[in-house]
Amino acid sequence: MFVDQLRRNLKITTGTLTSFLGMQREQRQDGIIVCQRVYTEKVVERFKMDDANPVATLCDRSIGGTEKSVGNYVPNREVMG
Repeated sequence: MFVDQLRRNLKITTGTLTSFLGMQREQRQDGIIVCQRVYTEKVVERFKMDDANPVATLCDRSIGGTEKSVGNYVPNREVMG
């Protein structure tokens, strides 16, 4: 009855919850897993880092990086956020 009343005024969906507010949810026997894999992949693609090699830190200071940017097109604060 509650869901029917909501449907009269709002566009709602019902069913299994797999994603909510940009987070993915997975029910397992040992608990619930919540992650932001899709969001993270979009950020990586946005900053053209999909082909980057993994490193322990975002910016290796020994190769001459600056505090303001990583490369010429990536603002460091935005990437870190």
